[in-house]
Amino acid sequence: MAVTDTLVGQDTIVLNGRTLSNLGFGTVVDISIPSALVEIESGKDGSAIYAMNQAGRQAEVKVRVLVGTPDDVFLNNLNERFKANFAGSELINASFVKRTGDGHGNITTTTWVLSGGVPGTVPADKWDVNGNTEQALMEYSFKFSRAERQLS
Repeated sequence: MAVTDTLVGQDTIVLNGRTLSNLGFGTVVDISIPSALVEIESGKDGSAIYAMNQAGRQAEVKVRVLVGTPDDVFLNNLNERFKANFAGSELINASFVKRTGDGHGNITTTTWVLSGGVPGTVPADKWDVNGNTEQALMEYSFKFSRAERQLS
Protein backbone atom coordinates (compact mmCIF):
# COMPACT_ATOMS: atom_id res chain seq x y z
CA MET A 1 0.00 0.00 0.00
CA ALA A 2 1.43 3.37 -1.04
CA VAL A 3 1.71 6.11 1.55
CA THR A 4 0.59 9.56 0.48
CA ASP A 5 1.62 12.63 2.39
CA THR A 6 -0.10 15.99 1.94
CA LEU A 7 1.21 19.30 3.23
CA VAL A 8 -1.19 22.26 3.16
CA GLY A 9 -0.76 25.93 3.83
CA GLN A 10 -0.31 29.38 2.34
CA ASP A 11 -3.91 29.65 1.17
CA THR A 12 -5.03 32.88 -0.50
CA ILE A 13 -8.57 34.26 -0.30
CA VAL A 14 -9.54 37.16 -2.58
CA LEU A 15 -12.97 38.83 -2.82
CA ASN A 16 -13.47 41.70 -5.26
CA GLY A 17 -9.73 42.21 -5.50
CA ARG A 18 -9.13 42.32 -1.74
CA THR A 19 -6.93 39.65 -0.19
CA LEU A 20 -8.47 38.69 3.15
CA SER A 21 -6.01 38.27 6.00
CA ASN A 22 -8.05 38.76 9.20
CA LEU A 23 -9.30 35.19 9.24
CA GLY A 24 -10.69 33.31 12.20
CA PHE A 25 -9.82 29.81 13.38
CA GLY A 26 -11.02 26.41 12.27
CA THR A 27 -12.82 26.40 8.95
CA VAL A 28 -12.35 29.91 7.56
CA VAL A 29 -13.69 29.20 4.05
CA ASP A 30 -16.35 26.66 3.15
CA ILE A 31 -17.22 26.22 -0.54
CA SER A 32 -20.19 24.02 -1.36
CA ILE A 33 -21.98 23.15 -4.58
CA PRO A 34 -25.65 22.71 -3.60
CA SER A 35 -27.02 21.31 -6.88
CA ALA A 36 -26.12 18.35 -9.06
CA LEU A 37 -24.37 19.12 -12.36
CA VAL A 38 -26.38 16.49 -14.25
CA GLU A 39 -29.91 15.18 -13.72
CA ILE A 40 -31.04 11.74 -14.89
CA GLU A 41 -34.53 10.39 -15.53
CA SER A 42 -34.94 6.68 -16.19
CA GLY A 43 -37.72 5.21 -18.31
CA LYS A 44 -39.70 2.03 -17.85
CA ASP A 45 -37.69 0.12 -20.44
CA GLY A 46 -34.35 1.10 -18.90
CA SER A 47 -33.72 4.03 -21.19
CA ALA A 48 -32.29 7.16 -19.59
CA ILE A 49 -32.39 10.88 -20.26
CA TYR A 50 -29.45 12.98 -19.14
CA ALA A 51 -29.76 16.74 -18.81
CA MET A 52 -27.16 19.29 -17.83
CA ASN A 53 -28.35 21.21 -14.77
CA GLN A 54 -26.95 24.72 -14.99
CA ALA A 55 -27.65 25.23 -11.29
CA GLY A 56 -24.89 22.67 -10.73
CA ARG A 57 -22.38 25.40 -11.65
CA GLN A 58 -23.44 27.52 -8.68
CA ALA A 59 -21.53 27.70 -5.41
CA GLU A 60 -22.27 28.82 -1.90
CA VAL A 61 -19.38 30.18 0.13
CA LYS A 62 -18.99 30.96 3.82
CA VAL A 63 -16.07 33.07 5.03
CA ARG A 64 -15.21 33.55 8.71
CA VAL A 65 -13.23 36.63 9.71
CA LEU A 66 -12.37 38.21 13.04
CA VAL A 67 -14.98 40.69 14.30
CA GLY A 68 -14.11 44.38 13.98
CA THR A 69 -11.11 43.88 11.70
CA PRO A 70 -10.62 45.68 8.36
CA ASP A 71 -11.85 42.52 6.56
CA ASP A 72 -15.03 42.50 8.68
CA VAL A 73 -15.63 46.16 7.79
CA PHE A 74 -14.97 45.45 4.08
CA LEU A 75 -17.36 42.48 3.93
CA ASN A 76 -20.04 44.28 5.93
CA ASN A 77 -19.83 47.29 3.58
CA LEU A 78 -20.08 44.94 0.59
CA ASN A 79 -23.32 43.49 1.99
CA GLU A 80 -24.70 46.93 2.83
CA ARG A 81 -24.06 48.22 -0.71
CA PHE A 82 -26.21 45.39 -2.09
CA LYS A 83 -29.00 46.23 0.34
CA ALA A 84 -28.85 49.96 -0.44
CA ASN A 85 -28.85 49.66 -4.25
CA PHE A 86 -29.37 46.07 -5.37
CA ALA A 87 -30.03 46.80 -9.06
CA GLY A 88 -26.99 49.09 -9.22
CA SER A 89 -24.64 46.67 -7.45
CA GLU A 90 -21.57 45.14 -9.05
CA LEU A 91 -21.51 41.35 -8.80
CA ILE A 92 -18.79 39.82 -6.63
CA ASN A 93 -15.81 37.90 -7.99
CA ALA A 94 -13.66 35.69 -5.81
CA SER A 95 -10.76 33.28 -5.94
CA PHE A 96 -9.63 30.80 -3.35
CA VAL A 97 -6.17 29.30 -3.84
CA LYS A 98 -4.85 26.31 -1.89
CA ARG A 99 -1.32 24.98 -2.27
CA THR A 100 -0.65 21.36 -1.37
CA GLY A 101 2.72 19.64 -1.28
CA ASP A 102 3.49 15.95 -1.48
CA GLY A 103 6.49 15.97 0.86
CA HIS A 104 8.88 15.55 -2.08
CA GLY A 105 8.93 19.21 -3.17
CA ASN A 106 6.06 18.92 -5.63
CA ILE A 107 3.19 21.39 -5.26
CA THR A 108 -0.32 21.24 -6.65
CA THR A 109 -2.34 24.44 -6.68
CA THR A 110 -6.12 24.22 -6.42
CA THR A 111 -7.87 27.42 -7.45
CA TRP A 112 -11.58 28.08 -7.18
CA VAL A 113 -12.63 30.89 -9.50
CA LEU A 114 -16.08 32.23 -8.66
CA SER A 115 -18.07 34.92 -10.44
CA GLY A 116 -21.54 36.39 -10.46
CA GLY A 117 -21.62 36.62 -6.68
CA VAL A 118 -24.13 38.19 -4.31
CA PRO A 119 -24.49 38.18 -0.52
CA GLY A 120 -26.28 35.15 0.90
CA THR A 121 -27.79 35.21 4.35
CA VAL A 122 -27.15 38.23 6.57
CA PRO A 123 -24.42 37.50 9.15
CA ALA A 124 -25.59 36.58 12.63
CA ASP A 125 -23.87 37.64 15.82
CA LYS A 126 -23.47 36.37 19.37
CA TRP A 127 -22.45 37.57 22.81
CA ASP A 128 -21.30 35.06 25.39
CA VAL A 129 -20.06 35.77 28.92
CA ASN A 130 -18.72 32.22 29.38
CA GLY A 131 -15.61 32.51 27.21
CA ASN A 132 -16.99 31.19 23.92
CA THR A 133 -14.33 32.14 21.33
CA GLU A 134 -16.87 31.89 18.48
CA GLN A 135 -18.15 35.34 19.49
CA ALA A 136 -14.94 36.81 18.03
CA LEU A 137 -15.91 35.60 14.53
CA MET A 138 -18.25 36.94 11.88
CA GLU A 139 -19.43 34.54 9.19
CA TYR A 140 -20.36 35.96 5.80
CA SER A 141 -22.25 33.98 3.20
CA PHE A 142 -22.19 34.46 -0.57
CA LYS A 143 -23.82 32.80 -3.58
CA PHE A 144 -22.06 32.63 -6.95
CA SER A 145 -23.65 31.80 -10.29
CA ARG A 146 -20.45 30.27 -11.66
CA ALA A 147 -17.78 28.22 -9.91
CA GLU A 148 -14.83 26.53 -11.52
CA ARG A 149 -12.20 24.38 -9.79
CA GLN A 150 -8.80 24.42 -11.50
CA LEU A 151 -5.77 22.26 -10.69
CA SER A 152 -2.24 23.09 -11.75
